[in-house]
Amino acid sequence: MKKMIYLFIALIILIMCWENSLAATQLIPDESIRIRIIANSDSPQDQWIKQKVRDAVIDEMKHWSGNLTSGNLESVRTLLKNHLPEIDRRIEKTLSDYGFKYDYQVELGIFPFPIKSYANHLYPAGQYEALRVVLGEGKGKNWWCVVFPPLCLTDFVTAKEKNSQKVVDNRTRVKTEKLGSKPEIKPASFFAELWNSWF
Repeated sequence: MKKMIYLFIALIILIMCWENSLAATQLIPDESIRIRIIANSDSPQDQWIKQKVRDAVIDEMKHWSGNLTSGNLESVRTLLKNHLPEIDRRIEKTLSDYGFKYDYQVELGIFPFPIKSYANHLYPAGQYEALRVVLGEGKGKNWWCVVFPPLCLTDFVTAKEKNSQKVVDNRTRVKTEKLGSKPEIKPASFFAELWNSWF
């Protein structure tokens, strides 16, 4: 019984040390450019179109993402300014395609940001350089990420790949179930599963 208590305490300490080490890693450097898309409101439809606008903007950026990766802060700032018309057109087309009539604003500048959490690190509220898209009245929840360094594009592509893999996995599972094959049963340890879920 004592061994189990000691093991549990050691595990808790290990988890705390791991979280602290993650929190100490600041992914977003001081010199960075963010992207922030603010929804018209928190209604389901306004939040939904915000995601569609996000997808369109990121898709537009992927056409010239090589310049985001290889450039410095000043060159990326110039690149974004030069491509604002293309981003503007993609947003206008997305809103029009889905029948949303409200106005929007696309700006590159210094804007106030509330306190944010990204990759287990807490970033304080403050004034940050950003490409800001305000949809309608801009009173809804926002989506944000980092354009430079291009963490945004990396996260977005990775998330899409994971979602695609989930779809493939689900199709395989359904196909297997239809064929009537029995799933393989493997023994598992509770602590091993707990450990894997944490780390």
